[in-house]
Amino acid sequence: MGCGTSHLEPFRLRDTGLVSHCATKFGMKKNENKSSCRMHMKTAASLMFRALLVAASLFLAFQYTAVAEDAPPPAKSAYIFGVFPYLPPLEMEKLYAPIVADFNHALNRELQLASKTSFELFTKNLKDQTYDVAFIQPFDYVNTAHHYGYVPLAARREKLYALIVTTTDSEIKAVTDLKRRRVGLPPRDAAISHLVRAFLRKSGLDTEKDLELVYFRSHSSCLNQLIAHAVEACGTSPTAMNQLRGSMSNQLRGIAETDRVPPALFVVHQRVPADERKRLLDTIASWGHPSNPSQVRLNGYFPIDDAAYDEIRKFPAE
Repeated sequence: MGCGTSHLEPFRLRDTGLVSHCATKFGMKKNENKSSCRMHMKTAASLMFRALLVAASLFLAFQYTAVAEDAPPPAKSAYIFGVFPYLPPLEMEKLYAPIVADFNHALNRELQLASKTSFELFTKNLKDQTYDVAFIQPFDYVNTAHHYGYVPLAARREKLYALIVTTTDSEIKAVTDLKRRRVGLPPRDAAISHLVRAFLRKSGLDTEKDLELVYFRSHSSCLNQLIAHAVEACGTSPTAMNQLRGSMSNQLRGIAETDRVPPALFVVHQRVPADERKRLLDTIASWGHPSNPSQVRLNGYFPIDDAAYDEIRKFPAE
């Protein structure tokens, strides 16, 4: 290259021994066209580049798998805890909120408290299998829940019965005095209503002809209407009577107790895993134990099975 002269040679693959090595490697004669050797070398380079891409892809896939394995598991879906509507909403919330908190802790899963405004709508939800866990009356278990995948979990040992009460100033002294009277009851499908109707028939009264049955939305409504003299007697539960405040309880007196049947119970749907069912049962059984700091006001619950409700199955048909 002379001084002051600019000369750029085009880039060429020079024979620095690689081309000769290529010729030997691919079985070519030295005087063969060197361009063929260069083609083989480019092909080898392309294959090597592809191999590197595959290796990089495998490395990234391994890294992604490792991250996925270290990620926390997805949150569990919430369970629905249904309670049959035997209490006004505010009272139900107050009584069952601590139960929901205990169940949440036992299962490490959110539970949502739910009910309905009527027994009919609640029973429909049982048929639709809406609830994962539920507290239900015995007639709903036998007539509905048992057929839709629910199994018994726990109940109290004390059997359920109804009281027939009237006011202290009433002339009614016995059940037979209810003939041609207005008798109040909770909703038609409530267990207490079943018990009272059966007891009235057993006492010789035709519930269709001999007296008028008036159904209210709740036990408290029935008792309030009795005190107001809108009805002359009321069929209710001992629990409802115990919840009366102040002078109201002094205005009422009982005239009869019905026959007794297995009580309301906790049930769980079969889709809930067996280990979670056990944790629910253990939690229910712990209520009222001296070492348990739970705020739940219910206690005295024990495991119960389907056979315990055969008595309901033999209950007189209406």
